[in-house]
Amino acid sequence: MKTRLATTCLLALAAGLPLSPAVAQIAPTSPPAARAEEEVVKLNVFEVATESDRGLLSTNAVSATKNNTPIKDIPANIYVLNESFIKDQIPFDLNDILRFAPGINLDGDYRNETYQIRGFSGGLPLADGFTISRSFPTEQSAVERVEVLQGPAGILFGNVAGVGGIVNRIMKKPSFKSASSLGVSYRNDANNVRLVYDSTGPLRQSKKLAYRLIAAFQHTDGIMDRVKTDRQFIRPTLLWKISDQTKLTIEPDITWQRTVVGYRYDYFNRSANGALIRVPDGINPAEDYQHTNNKKYSVMTTFIHQFSPDWTFRAATFATANFLYDDDPRVATALNGDNRTINRGAADAANGYPAGYLQQQDRYVGNYYLQADLSGKFNLGSAVFRPVAGLEWKLDPNQISIRRTVGGLGGVANAPFDMFAPRYKEFAYQAPIVTYDQQQNYTDARGLYFNNQVNLFSDRLKLVTGVRFIKSATANRTRRRQEAENRAATTAGRTPLNTRTTGETDWDHTKRIGAVYDVTKALGAFAGYSESYEARTNTNNLGEAYPPGIGEQKEAGLKTGFFDGRITSTVSYYELKQTNNILSYATGTTGPRGETSDAIGSVQAKGWDVSGVVTVTESLQFLPGYSRTKATTLVGGSLNATGSTTSNLEITRYPANVAKLYGKYTFKGGAFKGLSLNGGGVYTNSVNQGVLAGIAPAPTTNRSNSIIPSSMVWNIGANYWRKGWGYGVKVDNLANLRYYIPSASSTTRALIGLPRVVSFDVTRKF
Repeated sequence: MKTRLATTCLLALAAGLPLSPAVAQIAPTSPPAARAEEEVVKLNVFEVATESDRGLLSTNAVSATKNNTPIKDIPANIYVLNESFIKDQIPFDLNDILRFAPGINLDGDYRNETYQIRGFSGGLPLADGFTISRSFPTEQSAVERVEVLQGPAGILFGNVAGVGGIVNRIMKKPSFKSASSLGVSYRNDANNVRLVYDSTGPLRQSKKLAYRLIAAFQHTDGIMDRVKTDRQFIRPTLLWKISDQTKLTIEPDITWQRTVVGYRYDYFNRSANGALIRVPDGINPAEDYQHTNNKKYSVMTTFIHQFSPDWTFRAATFATANFLYDDDPRVATALNGDNRTINRGAADAANGYPAGYLQQQDRYVGNYYLQADLSGKFNLGSAVFRPVAGLEWKLDPNQISIRRTVGGLGGVANAPFDMFAPRYKEFAYQAPIVTYDQQQNYTDARGLYFNNQVNLFSDRLKLVTGVRFIKSATANRTRRRQEAENRAATTAGRTPLNTRTTGETDWDHTKRIGAVYDVTKALGAFAGYSESYEARTNTNNLGEAYPPGIGEQKEAGLKTGFFDGRITSTVSYYELKQTNNILSYATGTTGPRGETSDAIGSVQAKGWDVSGVVTVTESLQFLPGYSRTKATTLVGGSLNATGSTTSNLEITRYPANVAKLYGKYTFKGGAFKGLSLNGGGVYTNSVNQGVLAGIAPAPTTNRSNSIIPSSMVWNIGANYWRKGWGYGVKVDNLANLRYYIPSASSTTRALIGLPRVVSFDVTRKF
């Protein structure tokens, strides 16, 4: 550990103050467009001028270095989904934005902002560099652009569980240029309606204060029986220009959402062939028992002071509190042996609970941040140094209260639900509470990081070094109490059964080193090494805390800007590994201390990916992407009683080949001026859901035959702007193909993708 730390310090300080992790979607260098005269707040190193975007092409990003950095100068793979792209998608959720994102595989439906990058979880989505709870989807109307960094990002973002990469949403900010809009969107998947109001400008003609108000309302009846969602969102933000060098931004937002949940699954046949059984559309075994109520309150403050044109200080705070309540009828994840009925209220034999209970959950999730950064620039001879140094403190408390009740039909628990001849409201959950669990955990992570970028040889060679020192403390407390036989039981009537407290404190560090060399003006070569760090609050059956997960990546590739930047691309080869992977012992066996799992495994992904923007003409652009990934457990299979493993298993829940292509044509003049046409396709090859990391297939199951078929899904759309009015239309899944989301499926069922839906949008600017 000491040798590793010393080596890191030498690497990090080799060029002065080290710099931050990098990113790359190749792009030509082009000077930012001039700011509008009405805009009186100058951009600083922590912001990107969106005016420099050219259609789908964005040349700069902040997510890799916390600085406004040309993408071509960063030794990693990054790309930007800018405002032009986002508007065309008529986004109701994050999945609408990421559908054509190169290298990303969606890992759930719209309720779960989950995705995979390079064979690993992408971790929690970020907003302006801060992690946001995945309790329910973030409102997309407040998002200006999305930056996707592939690979570990432990230097800048610290304790982020994003081994494969991160998705950072850059939020809309107040402006002194007045602008307002009112938009109505409709999608025909059962009356999905959104109303969005967005207004910004100086506050009462002030030259010091500017505001931005975004408000949104959404209602949908859903495409499943008895499913619906209601959401309200408001984000009033304020910018105070204290002086030409100093500004303060305050960004609160509030979200309320109530959802009656239903998931669209087809199920694998219980026989040996494992074929998919197609369930009739709309069937919802959860009925309206499964619902969630969510409230989120957050506020972000950012203070920026520019000491000189080369040195800037930033201090930021972020606080969010999420309150959730949900009822879960515990619908089984597999059909019964008749291949048509499914049980509600899955049994929890490990904890002694019968089938048929309704689980009720109250949850509080908090995220609290404090960040301070100093960014600079100086020259030593012909070398140009761009150091960044920062401090960060992050506290993530989490409290869950769980209640379970026994239910049944006429006193018989777990009455089967016929998926092909549904009869709703025949299964009534009863009132008595069986158990009351309370779980509390938190992560307290503190970091000190240094990053530096050095430009040498007339900017042909860019060196990047960085290190973050981490102190992470986790704690987990679990209490279980037996309830009296009715809900009216007082606190005094509850008998404590078990209380357990565990925790762990860890000191560690992550590092990064990389280089970009411009072989020619249009061709660059890069190589890099980066790490990630993930503190864990979960424990094994003995209450022992798991050690943190460490991600390591080696990456090399080429970046192009051929034909004066008309073909910009990044081609990357990578080897990515996460250690301390949690594996389970074989069924019926335990470790020497009686543990049923241990963090001794590691998972590796190897592959290559391509992303970029092709500008055929000023009017016609394409956004292509391709990824080839093979993920394998290095220490795989189930553990046996001696702690050794049985085999190395390929993780097949991630598709090996994913190809995406998105295109847009804009009429620049003539009778069709203001009209743009867009569309594209996503190809995903077949996936075997049967072999899971760390779990050996049992011969009595169909795990080795759970095949998700390959799919090719096409979307088309159009947008038209004239005299302040905007009209948009988009058709998702043009051929109405029944396709599946591989990584969100399992050995027993497959999550169905979006059917053919048509979205409309009308926006008035004033």
